[in-house]
Amino acid sequence: MLYNLYLINTGEKEDYEFAGFATGKNGHQVTFDREFEDQLIIVSLGIFNNSNHDFRIEENQFKKIVKKAIVNLICLNKIDFNPEFDNLELIREEVKSLIGELQLEHVHIVAAKTLAFEQNAKLKIGPTTIYSLKDWIEISEFPKEFIEKHGDKEINLEWKKNLLMKINDPNHQISGVAKQIYEVIKDSNSVIKVYLTGFEYEFSKKLSKMVAKLSLDMISLFLGGQKSFFQQIIHDERLGPSMTHDLGEYNGYLGLPGHNLGKQVQPIFFSEESMTDFFIKFEDFKKNFEYVLEGFIHQQNTKHPLLTHRWIFALRWYAEGVREPDDAIAVAKLACCLDALSNGGRLGGIKNLLSNTLGIKSDQIIFKDKVKNVDLHAFVKRIYDQGRSRILHGTIEDMLESYELDKLRLIDCCRLVLLETLVRLNRYEGEDTGKAFQSMK
Repeated sequence: MLYNLYLINTGEKEDYEFAGFATGKNGHQVTFDREFEDQLIIVSLGIFNNSNHDFRIEENQFKKIVKKAIVNLICLNKIDFNPEFDNLELIREEVKSLIGELQLEHVHIVAAKTLAFEQNAKLKIGPTTIYSLKDWIEISEFPKEFIEKHGDKEINLEWKKNLLMKINDPNHQISGVAKQIYEVIKDSNSVIKVYLTGFEYEFSKKLSKMVAKLSLDMISLFLGGQKSFFQQIIHDERLGPSMTHDLGEYNGYLGLPGHNLGKQVQPIFFSEESMTDFFIKFEDFKKNFEYVLEGFIHQQNTKHPLLTHRWIFALRWYAEGVREPDDAIAVAKLACCLDALSNGGRLGGIKNLLSNTLGIKSDQIIFKDKVKNVDLHAFVKRIYDQGRSRILHGTIEDMLESYELDKLRLIDCCRLVLLETLVRLNRYEGEDTGKAFQSMK
């Protein structure tokens, strides 16, 4: 692999498939062919699997470091083609040196829409802090040299003032760094600052969005209902329109369109007092959320990394299920929430989970309606055997079969289970086994 690269870059090999180039630490360039890229995957994976790191990095980013190490060694003419020389060890040492230069502490800024709890004071949940746009702008600064080199210095010095004016009046014209920041936050009312340590940058950036989203979903879970999951989203979350329209023909003639407001604009709090009361209750409960967030991010710092990850995964399924517009698909996602908590125990495992968590027996009524009462066994059979399994495997004979009631029941049931298992996990001293939620007290 290295000798082939040497021949390409000395001009001794002209028949090759160009695959790119890179610049070494001394400014020289190295050209790659497709054969090198294919072999690099094998070499990089071998080094990756035999390395002990005290930080997290994905294989693809690690491969880039290995490539950079090889480029540096070639540019500095350190590669020795003597068969007895260990070039692989040389590459390992250069990789180790490059890893030592990595920045492992990161602060990520994620624009978001929220219910505005943070408008009076910032809201901290573990590694995340949620700010109003105004508060975040006031505490943020650019480096002096950045202000001077990126556009008009005098305009950039007023970036905070100009940005706030633009937020208050979208027709106000701005330029410079204020305009660039506005493009990021223009559709948001808040900013989530995520502090992460122990991760390579690209890994950290991906994780920061997940953690920011989890923080908002935790607030929505505690609040309950569906609307908050649509109104608390990070900036790149996919949602439908805030208003939908119905239009049809009647006896061959058009009727006037109907309008429906989406859940993302329907009011949740109808008084300042109710919002304040919720915020006080959440502040008292949030230590439970912080416990699983810390365990999710830093597995080495928790006694129960497996159960922590299962709970986080269950919350993600729940949030996606609530937001899912198709009732059948929503039922499958929401049932996966219970599946994750019960360790994939199918009907029996989920029934044990609900029986233990909710304190009811298999034949006890869990839902009442005017037509038929539903006991625990019938409910789980409906949402798992007749719901999740048939939906995921495509064995539903009638695609018009209604799952609306099942979705609503699952939203209520899963919320109670998630909150109760979270509290129990926070005080749990038992073994970190997949089925622990089925018997955890």
